[in-house]
Amino acid sequence: MTGRSRARVLTRRGTVTAAGAVLAVALVAQDGMTSDAQWTDSEWTHAALGTADCSDPEGRFVTSGEGRVLSGSLLGPDLDETARVSGVRVTHDGTAAIPDPPTAAPANTVVDAYADPLDVTAINAVNLGLTGLLQIPLGTSTGLLGQYARAADGGDAVGASGYVTGSGGINLDGEEGGYPDIATLRLSDLLDSLGTDLSSVTQDVSDVSLDVGAVAGRAALAEGCEALWDGEPAAAVQRDYLAAGLDADVTSPTVGGLTGAVDASVLNVQNAVNGIAGRTGLLSGVTTSLVTAVTNALGLVTGLAGLRVAPSGTTVTLAAIDLRLAPLNAFLAQPIEDAGGILSIDLAGGTVSIDTAALLGAATGEAGRTTLNGLPPNTELLSDPALVEALTAALGSALTEWISSVDGLLASALELATITIDVSIPFQRCSLLGVLGACVGTWQNAGQLRATVSGTLAQLTGGTATVAVDTSALNLGLIGNLLTGLVGAVTGVLGTVLGPLVGGILQGPLTQEALPLARLPGDALTALGGPLGAALSSVFTGLSSAGIASITVNAQNVPAEGGAGPPEWASDPREGPLEVAALRISLLEAAPNPVRLYLGRGAVGPLCTITAAAGGGCPGATPEV
Repeated sequence: MTGRSRARVLTRRGTVTAAGAVLAVALVAQDGMTSDAQWTDSEWTHAALGTADCSDPEGRFVTSGEGRVLSGSLLGPDLDETARVSGVRVTHDGTAAIPDPPTAAPANTVVDAYADPLDVTAINAVNLGLTGLLQIPLGTSTGLLGQYARAADGGDAVGASGYVTGSGGINLDGEEGGYPDIATLRLSDLLDSLGTDLSSVTQDVSDVSLDVGAVAGRAALAEGCEALWDGEPAAAVQRDYLAAGLDADVTSPTVGGLTGAVDASVLNVQNAVNGIAGRTGLLSGVTTSLVTAVTNALGLVTGLAGLRVAPSGTTVTLAAIDLRLAPLNAFLAQPIEDAGGILSIDLAGGTVSIDTAALLGAATGEAGRTTLNGLPPNTELLSDPALVEALTAALGSALTEWISSVDGLLASALELATITIDVSIPFQRCSLLGVLGACVGTWQNAGQLRATVSGTLAQLTGGTATVAVDTSALNLGLIGNLLTGLVGAVTGVLGTVLGPLVGGILQGPLTQEALPLARLPGDALTALGGPLGAALSSVFTGLSSAGIASITVNAQNVPAEGGAGPPEWASDPREGPLEVAALRISLLEAAPNPVRLYLGRGAVGPLCTITAAAGGGCPGATPEV
């Protein structure tokens, strides 16, 4: 209060009535004020009906405040009439503050203030028909579901709910660290329950749900007597809200087209590679070179004069060309996201999550927006064409980068493919060596040396492929002690001679036939992004244009600016409380029984003299929120 000691008189021009003493108080938006014309009756004048001394207003006014986290109607249950979901309301009749419910606890040390947080466990214990439609996690902190109301004998009042402090203020602790989510609303299931098929108003969309971040709504009336008598009652009331975020999760079969296109490209490359590997006679020319190289290598090892490569039987087989798909698969397991944080595509789940705060920021030139705070009253999220344009741009940007990455990983999968070559070399040992080391006996079977040469094309051609030798099928007899020398000689030849020979043969077919297939189709952005973009856009345009759904941020009745207020709330501040809700979600608004859900709602007023209230001239003095 200002402390000014002035007696003010209120009358109505012409006939003086008790109803003329109604002092209707309304609320202002957090960024503006309602004009005087919205709050005053042109017939009202300062004359002699009664006197209100604004230096001592206590006991002269009737008012109320109310806070409710969750309210409205949802498929039949009237949440406003359900005790377990009811908020807290405090009405002051000029003598005492009366809380409803009576079990509401006094709020800290604030006089005439009460709190009664929403009890999620209690909600789940009551059959509200919300299963699968509205989900509030049991672990949700009580601090996120606060409900606070105050009504003082001097006319001051506060109604607040949601993420509020113990004194009824909006909690801003999450501003830096991020706010937690409080609920999930399944729009598609709600529509199904109302007999409306989501597919009839959207394109290739099977499910839509909303993840709601922390919310709060607060309406506060202060020094109402002074403001009313000064002719500026709106200056005495303030409405604020918090809407930390709202993510729309859209399920669409068009998401599967992205992985389908990648799978098709991988299959094309694999088929081409398999065709190359199975080509008859592809490596037939390397056998002679391999035998010659091994023979020369044996001649350089002391003691191996009695061992030779059998004249026939050496084989070189291209066993496999295995694409290196692990990096591509790991990439596909990650969401597709745009740089602005607007959307995130889950390929495995077939869903697209849209951050409406970031989307709104892109549409309005506020890049980096992380919450839905600071918006004008009654901001509608679904019907703004600029949001669809921003969403389309974000999707195009995300897919362009994703396609480029996929193309690179497809090419890499081929370039880093593991090429495996199986080699079998039969040996013979001499039964009797002459004085000069010549075989004067007979050449006898000494078994086979088997080996595997594996590596990428670059490793094969560079002579750095891995060689694994298996000597279990060899039988060297008396010269078995020379096995180590034999293995060393053969291993060297396989790595430095055979690897480059095979790599050189495969280089042409792999780069000319398979590599051009290692990419998505040239029209991938249009072919893949077009259907998905149409599906996402239809969630906004289809739901809003058909009057199916509406999502309003900072809902207010009789707003100072912004769009029209909710039709179900009082349109005249003298006939009911003025209210604010962080979020208002409605379905089938034109239907006889539309679904309306309010999250983070607060209300105060109207403010009346006790004379007007006693005469019944104070409609809505105890607001039903």
